[in-house]
Amino acid sequence: MGKKSFILIAMLYTSIFLSAFALAENNVSSGNEVHLHLFYGQGCPHCSQVRTFLNEIQPNYPALVIHEHEIYLNKEEVLVFQQMAADFNVPIEGVPTIFIDGKVIVGFSNSIGNSIENEIKRCIETGCGDPAEKGKQESSETEQIIGDSSPSQDPAQNDNSSVADVASGAANQDDLSASADNPAEPGASSEITESGGFSQKLTIPLVMAAAAVDAINPCAFAVLIILMTAALAISDKKRALKFGLAFTVSIYISYFLMGLGLFSALQAAGISHVFYIIVTVLAVIVGLLNIKDYFWYGKGFLMEVPLSWRPAMKGILNGATSPGGAFLAGFAVSLFELPCTGGPYIVILGLLAKEVTMSTGIWYLLLYNLVFISPLIILSLIIYKGLSTTEQLESIRQDKIRLLHLIAGLLMLGIATAMILSIAYGWV
Repeated sequence: MGKKSFILIAMLYTSIFLSAFALAENNVSSGNEVHLHLFYGQGCPHCSQVRTFLNEIQPNYPALVIHEHEIYLNKEEVLVFQQMAADFNVPIEGVPTIFIDGKVIVGFSNSIGNSIENEIKRCIETGCGDPAEKGKQESSETEQIIGDSSPSQDPAQNDNSSVADVASGAANQDDLSASADNPAEPGASSEITESGGFSQKLTIPLVMAAAAVDAINPCAFAVLIILMTAALAISDKKRALKFGLAFTVSIYISYFLMGLGLFSALQAAGISHVFYIIVTVLAVIVGLLNIKDYFWYGKGFLMEVPLSWRPAMKGILNGATSPGGAFLAGFAVSLFELPCTGGPYIVILGLLAKEVTMSTGIWYLLLYNLVFISPLIILSLIIYKGLSTTEQLESIRQDKIRLLHLIAGLLMLGIATAMILSIAYGWV
């Protein structure tokens, strides 16, 4: 590193430090810093109201620091909520819950809003610590304010009440919502364990089963065979293997990204439970359609790439003249395959959006798509090793296509049955 470069970097960091110091001084001059911790749930109406309220008043209080903790979709934040409630010696009543200095404020209304703002003003004038750093408090030191949205009131009998979003003794993060038929008990234990319920224990088997349905889908086999046939026509087996592997990696990446996008959208929208019900119905439909293809193959709706799309898809595959071209073709072909491979994937995304956090969901998606592409890798290696030809593999595919649809259909109905039971018995 040259001397001039070192001086420039030193000056840059010095200016950043001085700017940050000046900004900190400005914040201090406007009053003592006030830390407010808000625990809320995505889709909770009273939570939305209190967040809007805080955003509106924050410009009036530059010293106000708002720490938001979303607990419906983030199990880590549930643990933070538990710890803070334990430190303040208060039960978890519901969301929204605010911790500020020595006060715990539950729910939201106009009067609650006034209480929050008065507490902010007091802290600016007298100074208040960060509730997250206070540690264990004596019960006498904590003041709890319960608003209309507290689950200690029956939401069915109070128009201003919100649904209790944190149920006492919930078994997992997704059990944190209680309905009007099952409000949280006031003063009940606020323990929320990390261990999942029965539906969460089913998650891995259902993910593997759905991935297996996609893995044995005749569409994916047909597409790879077309690509490898075209590759062998212009190159040797070693280069054809590169075609197959490049195409497979591309399929893996594209399906993972599509799944991640939909998974993120479902969790952000807060409609995971509604979507769970929708995909349960979809699982039944996909299962029945696959079984239909066993008995009446080619009649009605076919769980394969639509006939009108196939010429365009074949054109893309035949146009791949290099492994790089095969890689790019994979992204385009993944869209053509959605009608025959998308059903199980959407079903499992609905399950994951309901049952797991984002970080855990990513691992499930990686696993799902690894299972999905494993037959493509095996077929590529079989052709490369000369254990079979593309013509022989296509003949086998045609002979077993009805059986593959039957197996896929039965697996999907099994998945649907498990999901229906989870809804019927309240496991989700």
